[in-house]
Amino acid sequence: MAILMGYDKDNFHADPEKEYRGCYKKNWSRERISWLAGLLEGEGCFKVGKHRNRNTRHIRIEVVSTDRDILEKCHEIIRAGHIYVYPHRKYKTQYRYSVASEGSVIAVMFAIYPFMGARRRLKIRECIDAWKEKPSRLKIAFGKAKPIGQWAKDPRCIVSLGTLKSRTSIYGWPIEKAMTQPIHQGRRA
Repeated sequence: MAILMGYDKDNFHADPEKEYRGCYKKNWSRERISWLAGLLEGEGCFKVGKHRNRNTRHIRIEVVSTDRDILEKCHEIIRAGHIYVYPHRKYKTQYRYSVASEGSVIAVMFAIYPFMGARRRLKIRECIDAWKEKPSRLKIAFGKAKPIGQWAKDPRCIVSLGTLKSRTSIYGWPIEKAMTQPIHQGRRA
């Protein structure tokens, strides 16, 4: 069971308006969240995309502007993501602030939800639904749930992290078998 930013996505209530209150970060005052919500309502984009090589979806928040200081203030509030620069010869330089960190995106969506208009609320719900459908990154083995990187460091794991990842994601092996089965060194002719 995955818990992200204090929310259990398997037992998540259908109404984010009831859930948003507990997700504020330390620097998130009502004034800052209101400002952020206003900017995202007018200039923001809530995206649900598909990973190229995997059959999973990801969520993202983006804002594009020609005013870098506005995007720096966004970055200061959210404390995640990156600002990308797109210079133009004839026009003003354009800046794009993108947040793809799942925890930060979900926390921002919960925090700004009550301040958003109907159309943006629908898009936020679509993103949250995509997040809820995403399979957990925690792997359960030997009665415990850990990320795959921690399982690779476990003393019972006899293969590398790369081998463990490919065995579980590409070949669909159970995590316990992927950790404990030695690599077969076949004969090459």
